[in-house]
Amino acid sequence: MPVRTQHGRAQVYRRVWGAPLRSPRRLVMLVVAVLALAVGLGLAVTSGPDSSSAVDTGPPGPLESPAAMAPVGVTLTANAFAERWVAHSNVTPQQWAERLHPFTAPEFWPTLDTVDPANISSTRVTQASRVVGLSGVGEADGATVDVPTDAAILRLTMVRTPSGWLVSSYAQAG
Repeated sequence: MPVRTQHGRAQVYRRVWGAPLRSPRRLVMLVVAVLALAVGLGLAVTSGPDSSSAVDTGPPGPLESPAAMAPVGVTLTANAFAERWVAHSNVTPQQWAERLHPFTAPEFWPTLDTVDPANISSTRVTQASRVVGLSGVGEADGATVDVPTDAAILRLTMVRTPSGWLVSSYAQAG
């Protein structure tokens, strides 16, 4: 409904906003009410359901690397696999593959059994493994790990299984 007075809207607004200034008592009551409202809203905002034990479980920020978010078991398995991968002298191809089986997914065993260790030029791991990628929603269920060796970088694709992390494929780069 429109405001209809002799003096127009300005007079109505002046009465509403000017009311607290007509006496010091009204001004003090207004200030106290505004402060109480501000404090009440501030407490309502900061006190959520048990905010003292709140833990940030949101997605990682853009500055976090896959290595910082990777589970510990993935690098342990990658290192153990790589150490056995490069130890191929004085063993038969079957013995070499059998030493790798505990760290590989069973579906990768047939492929691993066809690898001739004599064709592997790497003889030692030169640096610690490094996680270069994670896959999965929430907790990672897959990872890509680079393990530097003296001849090439061994890139391992890892999968999470009920028994832990296992290698599901490999590639040599560089």
